[in-house]
Amino acid sequence: MIWPLFIAFGFKYKGLRKHLLGITLIGAAVSALLMGLIYQPDTDPSRVYYGTDTRAFSILFGAGLAFIWPSQKLSANLAKSSQSFLDIMGSLALIMIIIMIWLTNQYDNFIYQGGLVVLSIATVIVIAVIAHPSTLLGRILGVKPLRWIGVRSYGMYLWHTTGYCADELECRVRKRSAFRRSARIHSHCYIGFAVN
Repeated sequence: MIWPLFIAFGFKYKGLRKHLLGITLIGAAVSALLMGLIYQPDTDPSRVYYGTDTRAFSILFGAGLAFIWPSQKLSANLAKSSQSFLDIMGSLALIMIIIMIWLTNQYDNFIYQGGLVVLSIATVIVIAVIAHPSTLLGRILGVKPLRWIGVRSYGMYLWHTTGYCADELECRVRKRSAFRRSARIHSHCYIGFAVN
């Protein structure tokens, strides 16, 4: 709610407009620092995970990218060496994201002591690379099946999250089998596809 108003205010006054990127990155740094300071190892991480103040850095990193890398102004005519550099950086960042998803979970201390910052920066790099019209990685990740999922992904996420939480509660109470739990979670994903 606050961010759109801040942007509108910033663009209205030219004296503030040139400082928007700096303010955004400072806000991201403060948010990341708050996460590290407030998080208490080996305790419930809900406060820092769900807190707006401690998670804003992810959104602010993306906002900072939008200031310096407007996709509508990027040219497809890029030197081969520059294209290769972007593809390598994007591929390495994507590998980093996959490794973090595979090796970490929501209770790892690392996640709240810099891990989510690393994940957010890697995500920003991937977005910057695939947004550029000249990159191979952008063409690979832009194939129709992935685009179809991407258009619907937020709706799928919302349905999956609510369904998953309900299933977790029921499974703890009634001790459902792993197979039944898996089937129900998949059904929520299908509902997400259908609704979107």
